[in-house]
Amino acid sequence: MIDYSSLECLNLDPSTPLTNALKQDNDTLVIQSDTDPQILIHIAFLNTVKVHHLRIKAKDDGTGPRKVKVFSNRINMGFSDAEEQKADQEFTLMPKDYSTDIELKYVKFQRVDRLTIFVEDNHGAPKTVIQKLEVWGCAGKGTNLKEFSKIQDKMLSQS
Repeated sequence: MIDYSSLECLNLDPSTPLTNALKQDNDTLVIQSDTDPQILIHIAFLNTVKVHHLRIKAKDDGTGPRKVKVFSNRINMGFSDAEEQKADQEFTLMPKDYSTDIELKYVKFQRVDRLTIFVEDNHGAPKTVIQKLEVWGCAGKGTNLKEFSKIQDKMLSQS
């Protein structure tokens, strides 16, 4: 359900495309920030979806995300916007949280056309590294339900 042609990631090392974290199951394919720990990820969906939770996989070596903000249906956000605007949800990750479900607020993520994930900082390393980013949810309003034999929660990046 992710529109891969519309993916955008700011401050990403050009040798580590965002699809490394969204499409693969290989821990050696990662995304890494370019000049500092911040990463701004814009994910557009082909149809409106309900996003239930995220899962971020990272190593416990200081490079994993710490402070993360999530925005629903925001267009053209830059770093200053992400820093200054109130997020729909924000959380602080500790290494024990990597690979666990990060539940999103039900009312904030029901009719999502685009999702923006802002990694504000990490645990002290000069750059942030993410091994895997999973976005979990299901079809929302406006989705052609005939395309689905069974509607259920699934990882949105696998469609």
